Amino acid sequence: MTFHLHDAGQEREQNAVRTLLRVPSIADDFFSSLGIGYPFCWLACHFELRPALGMDGEIDLIGGPLQLRDGKLVQNKFSELRAEFPDWPDSVLRELALKFHVEDGGVVWPPTLDQIVAVEAKACYVKGPHSATTRADYKSTKLTQIKLIAKQIDRSRRLGFDAVSFLDLIAVPPQGGNGIEAWANAAFHAADAVKNSDFITSTRLGEDRHTGHWVMVFGAVGHKEESFAGSPQKKLLQVQKSNPLRNDPSVKESRVRLNTALARWLTERPPLSYPHVIFDRPDYAKQP
Repeated sequence: MTFHLHDAGQEREQNAVRTLLRVPSIADDFFSSLGIGYPFCWLACHFELRPALGMDGEIDLIGGPLQLRDGKLVQNKFSELRAEFPDWPDSVLRELALKFHVEDGGVVWPPTLDQIVAVEAKACYVKGPHSATTRADYKSTKLTQIKLIAKQIDRSRRLGFDAVSFLDLIAVPPQGGNGIEAWANAAFHAADAVKNSDFITSTRLGEDRHTGHWVMVFGAVGHKEESFAGSPQKKLLQVQKSNPLRNDPSVKESRVRLNTALARWLTERPPLSYPHVIFDRPDYAKQP
């Protein structure tokens, strides 16, 4: 049986975040907007605060840039590859050289943590088989929890993250059809869900003008899950800005504690490639 986000129930949010990390066509622009040098970065999915900081809750995504120990070694490896494969494009050879270097332990680890960002997400779905055209077409228990969203964003700011972004993730019913028709139907439904998403996105952040805001729709086809096929759509609603509390003395103290805890936590999870994505929750092993 094919797994779709539309039918994921209470697990929709965590699976939607995981799907985002596996779909480069929408992940690239979003993670690049966070200012952490994507794809040369680390990302932790559903970061639990209790083990690292001794407090309840979790943050859907956190991340920061990676840093090379010695950039000259990457250039040397590139020169070797170029001599061995003279007909290959330089862009491919540079990427391979960097990947080989990371695999050989060529990044500073734990990272410097000079720039770390947090992302909060909420997921909903379009109820019927037709396109979303009204507020009633979107279903979620969290659509109206504006105070909860504000509380989570404020928590990340007070922990000392450099910036915070918010994701509205929308699942639409999987579409059928012959050949490319299934993808065309999925694209049509996903585009409608984005176009009419003001029903749920317009009040999400209230008067907050510092939190980045994206809406993403996973246009599903019936025969494969969204991680492998479909017509995803995205829209930037608000550009991320720096944490407005970053100069507050108490927030500066929190950032020191956060960096100390993250350095200890990340030390045990070294990168094997990039982007270095950490799925640390044991229940991920049970997911499709």
